[in-house]
This record gives sequence, structure tokens and C-alpha cells, in this order.
Amino acid sequence: MHEAERIALVRAVIEAAGGKDVLAQVGAETTEDSLHLAEECMALGAKGLLAVTPHYYTPQLRGAALDAYYGAIGAVGPVYVYHIPSYTGASLDVPDVLRLSALPGVVGMKDSSGSLSMLVEVLAARPPGFVYYVGSGGALPAALAHGADGTIA
Repeated sequence: MHEAERIALVRAVIEAAGGKDVLAQVGAETTEDSLHLAEECMALGAKGLLAVTPHYYTPQLRGAALDAYYGAIGAVGPVYVYHIPSYTGASLDVPDVLRLSALPGVVGMKDSSGSLSMLVEVLAARPPGFVYYVGSGGALPAALAHGADGTIA
């Protein structure tokens, strides 16, 4: 979708939600594009943001670059790291997630990796208040048994 279409969709969802919380997916290939989407979505009334890891520059987006991407979005509004390596090709590891969880504005993650070991390790070490959602309803029973907060499916 083009940026204008994404913004129009978020506007329509927020209006249709009738006051319920809406998280807007603002991940894009550049931090600048993600920030513009984040600002627009928060101005429309989104309660938070989801951001996939950009996939085009995956090898370069590690460490400090990854921190800068999520830190910048988190400065606009509460952001959930959206981990979906099957679509982005960018696979986060547990140290990545825990490092990101310490950034201001990074409030949680939606993990669609399907990795039970990641789920268990992140849940055991996450900071207080860091929310962990799984991205598949099928994974929900096991995720809840290990202490996850729910699903966004």
C-alpha cells in the first residue's frame, strides 16, 4: 500500500473501532517513512504502533541501527516490535529483543516467529511492563502457559 492508503485505512479503522484501542503498523523501509506514518497515525488517535523490521537492508540493520529505528519510532508513540521473519527475512534473537525492550517508548512485541524457545527466553528476562503478544491464535495456549500477554492475530 502507498502511504496515503495506509493512513486512510488507519483513519477508517479508528472510526469504526468506536473508541476501542487501535495499534497501527507503521513499519517501512526507511526510518523517515516509518516516522511520518507514526506521526500521522498517532495524530489520528492510534493508541500505539507496531513496526516490522525493514527487510531490504536486513544485513545492515543490526545493533545500533536497529536500536535507532525502534528508538525513533518509540519517541513518537508506544511501539511494539513486530517480529515476522518469514515475511521480512530479518530474524531477531533474544539479545536483540531484550536490548530493544530497554529503549524508551518500546513497550512490547508481537512475535510471529513461532519460536517457543524465543518466547520462553524473552518472557523469563523481559523487563516489567514489556508486553509479549504472539502473532498466531494457534500458538496462544502454549504462549499463555508460559506467561505471554495474549495475541494479535
